[in-house]
Amino acid sequence: MHPFRTRIVATATVIACIVVGAAHGQHDGDIFVDVVDARIVTGTVGPGGAAQVPYRVFAGQFGPAHFASDPGFDAPAGTFPAGTRVGFNVLATLERWNGDGFDPASGETLTISFFTSQVTTADGPVPGFDIAVQANGGWHRHLGFLLNPPPDEGTPSPGVYRLSLELYSTAAAIGTSDPFWILFLSGGDTASHAAAIAWMEGVLACPADLDGDGNVGFTDLLALLAAWGPCAPGPCAADLDGDQQVGFADLLALLSVFGPCR
Repeated sequence: MHPFRTRIVATATVIACIVVGAAHGQHDGDIFVDVVDARIVTGTVGPGGAAQVPYRVFAGQFGPAHFASDPGFDAPAGTFPAGTRVGFNVLATLERWNGDGFDPASGETLTISFFTSQVTTADGPVPGFDIAVQANGGWHRHLGFLLNPPPDEGTPSPGVYRLSLELYSTAAAIGTSDPFWILFLSGGDTASHAAAIAWMEGVLACPADLDGDGNVGFTDLLALLAAWGPCAPGPCAADLDGDQQVGFADLLALLSVFGPCR
C-alpha cells in the first residue's frame, strides 16, 4: 500500500478505535491507572477486569498498517477529580530490541494521537498532551500508535519497539507516575517479543536503574541528584531505601551497584 494511503487508513482506524474504546469498560491487556499515596501508579488489567498494581511493562502489537490502539488506559470512576486532565510525556527516543537490550531505532518514529492531538517521538524526551477526565472521575482512553518508517523508506523494520512514557495529572495534589514502557511487536517474531518483555521485567528488579536501560550509570546518577530531598507527594523512584527522601544513603546504594543490572 502507498505510504500516504496507509496513513489515511490508519487515521480512520484511530478515530474508530477511540470511539469504540470510550464506550467499553476494562478489558484484559489495558493499562490500569490508579492514584496511590497521592501519585499515579500503573498496573495490569487481567481476566474479569482484576487489576494488579504496580506494574510497568506492557505489550502491544502493530497491525498490517503499522498501527495499534491497544493497550488502552483505564482508571475507574472516582480516580481523578472531575474537571481535571490526565496526560503523558515521552521520556526517551523510540528504541528497538537487539536481542540483549535496546538500541535507538534506525530512523523509525512513533506517532501517538487522540482525535486532533498528536505527538511524534524524536531524539530524546518529547512533551505529550493531556485528555479530559470523564465526568465520573474515570479515565478510559485508547490512543492511536502509528509506527513511521525512516525518512525515504517505505516501511519500518520488523522487530520489538520500546516506547518510554510517564503519566501526569493536572490536579496539583497528584504526582506523576514512575516511568513505564510499552513494547510493541512489528512483525510475527513473538519469541523476541516475549524475550524483550522478560528482559524489561528483569531490569525492574534493579531499582537503581532509574531510566530502565539495563545499566546503572551516569544518567541514573543524574536522575537521583535531580530528585534530591524529600519525596513529595508520595514515594519517588530514586528513594532506594524507602525513607521518603532522596539522600546520601540512596546515593551510596546506587554507586554500590554501578554497572550492568544482573
